[in-house]
Amino acid sequence: MVVLTAANASGSSAASNSIIVNITGQFYANFEAGNNGDFITAALLTTGTQSQLAGAWRITSNSVILAAGLSKVATAGQLTLPYRLFYNSAAQSDTGTRGIGLDLSVGELHEFIFSTAGYPLLSGGCWYVNNLTNTPNNGAQWDLIRFNDGFGQNTTVVQFFNGSGGQTSFFRAHSASNSVTQFGAQLLSNPPSTNWITWLWDGANSRWTIAIYDSTGTNQVSTNSFVGIGLNSVAKSFDILAYGHTIYEARTNYYDNFVLNTNGVFPLYPP
Repeated sequence: MVVLTAANASGSSAASNSIIVNITGQFYANFEAGNNGDFITAALLTTGTQSQLAGAWRITSNSVILAAGLSKVATAGQLTLPYRLFYNSAAQSDTGTRGIGLDLSVGELHEFIFSTAGYPLLSGGCWYVNNLTNTPNNGAQWDLIRFNDGFGQNTTVVQFFNGSGGQTSFFRAHSASNSVTQFGAQLLSNPPSTNWITWLWDGANSRWTIAIYDSTGTNQVSTNSFVGIGLNSVAKSFDILAYGHTIYEARTNYYDNFVLNTNGVFPLYPP
């Protein structure tokens, strides 16, 4: 059993805002491994991950598996969980010093390959620090959190889109399954920014939902972005969690504190 309990600014439990949720099948990556400036390897990602969902990390670029990426362990990427997390009845305060600094000058994905695919409900959340510019010179850019299914289809859960020519930056839910591409509503963003991002996979209805919160992790700053991806078996079996960047700009964005559970609690964490 895993318990989530809301905490106030001092870190103690806040009775007026307490949340207790029983969760099974928990995945928690706080990326507390290595030293500041170390290049990211699968071994470092594994050390910084606790998971009841069996699987393994790998790093890829253009579908090629790498021994190490250009992204680095980064103290600038350390962010504290907005709520206290209990993993296997042990409190996870994340009082560490590290997160992931994603090098945007290359296309790089960090992928967790699940040993077992096909979760009817799967929710998650993570911190995302966005340092991209609003008007990049080399066209559209994407940072993403996505799940790939076991049949070669790529479904992006959360897509940050940065258009060229002054186009507004935004988050959106996105999917591409069975050669059908769909987008949820655009959730406006104004980088540089820090956001707690949370999402839900509802397999019964083949639909992703995302919500974006501010830098406290407790105030929702957008309406939800929904996308239905068709009632088909292909779209219901996901075997890879990936985060990373496609298209290039010489900047660094940060991720920290990935949390997944399989009982459909959404949003993670409820305010």
